[in-house]
Amino acid sequence: MSFDTITLANTGLPLILVGLAALLVPRLFVPRETRSHRRLAGGITMSAGLLLVLSGVLLALFDDRDFSAGAAIAGTFGLMLYYLQSALGFALLWLPILALVWFGMAQRVERLRSEDGMREGGA
Repeated sequence: MSFDTITLANTGLPLILVGLAALLVPRLFVPRETRSHRRLAGGITMSAGLLLVLSGVLLALFDDRDFSAGAAIAGTFGLMLYYLQSALGFALLWLPILALVWFGMAQRVERLRSEDGMREGGA
């Protein structure tokens, strides 16, 4: 991501991709028919970790600056930490989206629990 100019290609596209991932990634980790808030919280936590790494990877892919000298000095690990630290800024976008997805999934868990309770009580 070049900080000389902000364009759709170097800033907008990675933000759009991470925003879409924040909507879709939790569905990979949380089973649709779960009735456990603990399992839901674990899936959301794993989603947050994956979104952080994905943000760093997208920043690295869309960055058009030459960091070969910096990579030689700091090493690959240092450059990776740089991108992960920069990815924390993307959390301003995907964290609220992830929170809304969590809220929606928690409502589904409560609805399923309620339906189970009505079935058991009515039978």
